[in-house]
Amino acid sequence: MIQNQLKAVCVETTIANEPFRTLFGETMKKRLFKGMSFYSWTFSLSYPLRQLYHSASVPTEANNFAGSNFPGWRNPVVDAAIGVAENELDIGKRRKAWSDLQHAYANDLPSLPLYFPKQGLAVPKWLHGYLPTGITSYPPLYVETWRAD
Repeated sequence: MIQNQLKAVCVETTIANEPFRTLFGETMKKRLFKGMSFYSWTFSLSYPLRQLYHSASVPTEANNFAGSNFPGWRNPVVDAAIGVAENELDIGKRRKAWSDLQHAYANDLPSLPLYFPKQGLAVPKWLHGYLPTGITSYPPLYVETWRAD
């Protein structure tokens, strides 16, 4: 479907499917892909930003291919904002750091989110007070509000 939509705007794509362990074991880690790559990525709010977006997390031979900054995005504003977001206790300074990071992401667009997958959630009818978090973090948050029939 996406290949056809790209073709409609004159973008030719060649699909080269790889098993997960190959794609993330060699191709992405060693940045062997040509052009763009398409994969699903989900993470919780507690996922370390440094791993995804910091310049030091671009997988290279020098860092033994550590990190998940597969697009190779390097931005000093983002690096500084991540340092503040990870270490600053002042909420105002953290908010500014997040804002700086989001603006840099929007300006540079190191990756393009094409869709946000839906996730199903099954809760027994007898359980009341259960509220989904809306994120991929652990669903048992706020267990103190749960009640059983």
